Amino acid sequence: MPPQDRPDPSLRSADAPRVEDSATSGTAPRGDQRTSIRSGAHRKRAVPRKAAPPRRGARKAGTPSRQQRAKRRAGSTKPPTKGRSSRRSAARTRRLDTLSDPALYGKLRTLTVGAHRIAPGQSRHVNLKVSETMLGRALHMPVTVVNGGQPGPTVFLAAAIHGDELNGVQVIRTLITRLSAAPLRGAVLAVPIVNVEGLLHGERYLRDRRDLNRNFPGDPQGNLAERLAASVMDLVRQCDVAIDLHTASIGRCNMSHVRGDLRQPDARLLAKAFGAEVTIDRPGHGSSLRGAASDAGIPTLTFEGGEAHRFEPQVVSTAVLGISNVLTALRMVDGVVIEPPFRIIVRQSLWVRAPKGGILLMHVSPREVVHQGQVIAVLSTPFGTEEEAIRAPFTGLVLGITTSPLAHPGTPICHMIKLEKTLAKVSRVLGSAPPPAGPMVSDR
Repeated sequence: MPPQDRPDPSLRSADAPRVEDSATSGTAPRGDQRTSIRSGAHRKRAVPRKAAPPRRGARKAGTPSRQQRAKRRAGSTKPPTKGRSSRRSAARTRRLDTLSDPALYGKLRTLTVGAHRIAPGQSRHVNLKVSETMLGRALHMPVTVVNGGQPGPTVFLAAAIHGDELNGVQVIRTLITRLSAAPLRGAVLAVPIVNVEGLLHGERYLRDRRDLNRNFPGDPQGNLAERLAASVMDLVRQCDVAIDLHTASIGRCNMSHVRGDLRQPDARLLAKAFGAEVTIDRPGHGSSLRGAASDAGIPTLTFEGGEAHRFEPQVVSTAVLGISNVLTALRMVDGVVIEPPFRIIVRQSLWVRAPKGGILLMHVSPREVVHQGQVIAVLSTPFGTEEEAIRAPFTGLVLGITTSPLAHPGTPICHMIKLEKTLAKVSRVLGSAPPPAGPMVSDR
């Protein structure tokens, strides 16, 4: 069994919590303090004195003395840290302690979902009323809360903000069956289906054709999407960390990866703990859940993997492992963070687009290394004539592809990221080799 499929030994199975219904509940920065000393015109310009040459046999700065070396050999002192990289590492370690130290989260918290209060040491499933159908029937959003018996951070998990993106639903279903409140340090607040109406109709958007992930932070008195977004944000604001689970939109397939604004130190640490092979360093859209949560001071990651309208076991296992890594790094559960075979952090990516319309035959798949000039797809007419090869513009990794065999001019067909320093390692892991020399021909 591969490591990502092994259940975390620190996550214990819990008894099925009861299901309940819930109604909707109505110092300025310091300036530069450096002083400037101006010399008058009558003063002579100071000439810096030359440093005296080092005395022969003198000990260099930062070099341990004879006594320090003797103590170090005896194991009584640690070697002094020096250099900028060591200071950065120490700062990162302190920041991780700041994020994960349960003592910094104070007393145990009682979480609120609608009219329900979940005390520490309790687990509960709640059907939270968020809207009504056109027939006046209540529309409920399922919410699961596992509130640990020990202090620690609160993690928010969300899936199916787009109603046709189902992999995240199974990810959360898998995780909550493994969590037990008693040994948990902190809490997990999970919403396996945010866009209930879209899921029931098999659609990405809400019934009014609005994209829920472009209406955050929402408005309790706004339109349908804004009201639902406001209900979700009421849950998010009780949390310290958030992870939003997505798949590719319909007609596309993505390699599993995460996205986050790595300018935020906590978001960078979360991305590192998650252990994705690819991380896209990019701020979230201002009206998305990730953007609104980040603006509220809550470090947030978006997981992307697989395609719409299906459960994909490999994608689900990857996301379950990543979230388990985060819980372990936050010291909410006991365990070991499992490292990925390689890590790539990129800020830019490129969609290769069809130059003209036609029948499309893809030659590459997600998580595949392609080399500059390699054929990634072939376009042809309905008669199978007038073939045109579409080639990779650079050497890189395929992050996603279209799954539709039909293309019009400008159709995005292949999502790529460039590989340079990590090319050798990624190629070694994925078993890729440069294409053979000579002219490229399509394999029909």
